[in-house]
Amino acid sequence: MSDDLKKIVPDIDLMSPRTRSEKFVKYFAKELVAKNMRPISIYKMAESNNSGTVSASALEASFKKIFQNHKLEII
Repeated sequence: MSDDLKKIVPDIDLMSPRTRSEKFVKYFAKELVAKNMRPISIYKMAESNNSGTVSASALEASFKKIFQNHKLEII
């Protein structure tokens, strides 16, 4: 695991993949609150054609815009 990941989620090496995912979701939820944003904002940013579906690459691009200080590995 990279040091950047360990800074966000201490003891990540000892966690199951499911627990890691839950910890990262909680971390990003707190980050969104700090930015005064709701999770749906990321989806709306990615859904440019109002089709009700979003590709993973579009979501990734939205996350990159919002969380510019984080490496792609973390996003």
